[in-house]
Parts: sequence; structure tokens; C-alpha cells
Amino acid sequence: MNTHVPHRFSSIIVAMILLVLASVSAHAQDFSGYTGVHLYKRFCSSCHGDQARGNGTVAKAFNALSEGGAFIAIENLIDDARRTNAFGLLMSLNMLIEFGDAFDYTGADFRGWCSEVGFKRFEFISLAGAASAAIAYK
Repeated sequence: MNTHVPHRFSSIIVAMILLVLASVSAHAQDFSGYTGVHLYKRFCSSCHGDQARGNGTVAKAFNALSEGGAFIAIENLIDDARRTNAFGLLMSLNMLIEFGDAFDYTGADFRGWCSEVGFKRFEFISLAGAASAAIAYK
């Protein structure tokens, strides 16, 4: 039996574990004194960007990765027609209320933003619940 795990998949697993741990620690805190804008800036803007356009770390990730490296976003992706994933659609509504023109994104949005900076190949994996892993390869 081959027990060797390819580097690409071990990197994906590590990234997913770190995202889960960050999410769990965020849920354990009391945020009753915060506005939606404060929470967004604290937990979301680093990936989604200051204006919630999904471009906060895409170029930085591309520049930091070696050829063949993977940029992974764990998100409540909405289908390209914006018809399914009620949780993601409700998050879009919340972001629209808080920021005026922000939204939770689709696979097509992710692919477009990542293509703009040079990513070449894309993969989308459904996870538990409403979450998906959007993967862009350099």
C-alpha cells in the first residue's frame, strides 16, 4: 500500500484544517458589541477585500505560490445563476445591506478574479453543508 500523500493534497488538507480552526475560534467569542462592518473587517476582508469584491488575497497568493501551487478558498459558493445555496444567498443579502454593492460570490466570480492575476486551472469541491472549496492552480 502506498502511504505517500502528494504534496498538493497535503497542502490542501493543512489549509482546510487551519480555516476550520479559525472558524471555530471565531464562533467561540461574544460579538454582541460589534456591528456587521466591524465583524466583516475583522474576519472577512482579508480574503474578500475591503469592498467585498473577492480580491483581497488573490494576487498575493498568486505571487507567493510556486508553479503548480494551489490557492484554496473555503466559501459558501452560490451557483453561477444565483438560484441555489440559501445560506450563501442570505450572506449576499447581509453584505448588500452592510456595504451597498457587496455580495457572496459564485464559482464564475472566483474563476474570473483568479484568471485576472494568472491562475490557469480551477476546481470546485462541495463540502459539508453550504460550504465549498474553490481551488485555483498556478
